[in-house]
Amino acid sequence: MFETLGERIAYIQKKAGGAKLLQDAAGISQSTLSRLINNRTSPTVEVLVSLARCGGVSLSWAATGEGAPEGDTPSGYVAIQPLDRDQRPSVLLDAKLLEQHGVKPEQCALITATDDAMQGTINAGHDVLVNLARKRGDGIFAVNLQGSVVIRRLQFLPNGDIKVISDNSTFDDYTLSPDEQQHLEIIGRRVWHGGF
Repeated sequence: MFETLGERIAYIQKKAGGAKLLQDAAGISQSTLSRLINNRTSPTVEVLVSLARCGGVSLSWAATGEGAPEGDTPSGYVAIQPLDRDQRPSVLLDAKLLEQHGVKPEQCALITATDDAMQGTINAGHDVLVNLARKRGDGIFAVNLQGSVVIRRLQFLPNGDIKVISDNSTFDDYTLSPDEQQHLEIIGRRVWHGGF
């Protein structure tokens, strides 16, 4: 099944929702797409990357046919969509990890920590699995602060204020009043994090 590159591209086209979407994503014509599907030409690396991304499949599978296409996950694993879905593919996580934390795959997203504010707990470059359904309760959250997605510790105070805390002492903590919270979007609470 899907032994040829053309067969895999045809699968990608179906998964992407049609030829037009795939052509637009890869910047190719209908005739070029047809030649690719019929194995009469080979795509450039850039075109193959665009096709794989548009179809939501792994680039490795698209190129070689080895492994499983994205979404066809191995038993015992779940595919979690990164929040920056245009930048990288889904990540496979052990389903037991989510079970241990009482979280469903559809409630999760993966976010990469982008700064050192939580250094010592979560370092820049670490992947953070967040529960999109949890937006309250003291803990570590992914938040959108005026257009920047960051990881911060939040403390919900009795008067309605939210204290935004950084574990790195070189960053200042601050408190947002209910009026100031319009600049804060709570994305979800940290379930797990990992990285080097």
